[in-house]
Amino acid sequence: MSPAAIEEILEHIAARAENLFRSKQFMCAESVLLAVTKGLGRDMSAETAIALAAPFSDGMGGSGCTCGALSGGVMSIGACLGGGKAPGQREKSRRASRELHRRFTTAYRSACCRVLTKDLRDYPKRHFDQCAAITGATARMTARLILEKEQALTAEVDLNFLDDRHSLVGGLLKRMLSN
Repeated sequence: MSPAAIEEILEHIAARAENLFRSKQFMCAESVLLAVTKGLGRDMSAETAIALAAPFSDGMGGSGCTCGALSGGVMSIGACLGGGKAPGQREKSRRASRELHRRFTTAYRSACCRVLTKDLRDYPKRHFDQCAAITGATARMTARLILEKEQALTAEVDLNFLDDRHSLVGGLLKRMLSN
């Protein structure tokens, strides 16, 4: 696949993760996990993404620790690279997670939610916008890293899922109807 086609896939994944967050259907960790894994053709339902990732959102349940988007990225790496019994799979996903952490902290100077949002806690709109941007960027960063390790996953991309978008009202309605 051409580099331009891969960049287009990454843009779709980033936009989908950010939309899931902005439409308030999902929190940061959930949005990254669902957009990356389902976008790359892995078997991940919305319910499973919520069950796995909800505790990691908002810096590990609101404690302000590790950024939820980063946690969602690490879970995505496990879902896409860590499966199987082949020798070295665990180490491969651990190395990829370490590299994601390095890239994230290079981009944002910290992996700590509390540090990333310290100047924004009194400004909910700015806080939300920053978290939405970080969610999309982290989904892109994660998917890029996964595709660097397993380019064959480009053949499994689910563009129908990635192209689905909801407004805030549509997202809230969808969330209410699914509960």
